[in-house]
Amino acid sequence: MPLFAILSHYDPAAADRRASARPAHRDYVRDHGQPIRIAGQLVDAGGAVAGAIVVLEVDSRDAAVAWAENDPYALAGSFGALQVLEWQIGMGGLA
Repeated sequence: MPLFAILSHYDPAAADRRASARPAHRDYVRDHGQPIRIAGQLVDAGGAVAGAIVVLEVDSRDAAVAWAENDPYALAGSFGALQVLEWQIGMGGLA
């Protein structure tokens, strides 16, 4: 099954919306996190959380986009930018 990387860049002006959506986001990841292979925050040079990367193993790009668009963070408008790209491992691997 293919892997898809979701790259989300937080909108600094939406910090309050993101904070309000955090409990629902955590519930969403808990309840719909089966396809997550690896995930984590993106931190800028100043140490501020700037976004996240989530790698999903799903059947299609459409499935990855649907997962990303239904994340409560996305529904709250906390992303300044969101990309979904197929990820092909070149070196290393995921256990």
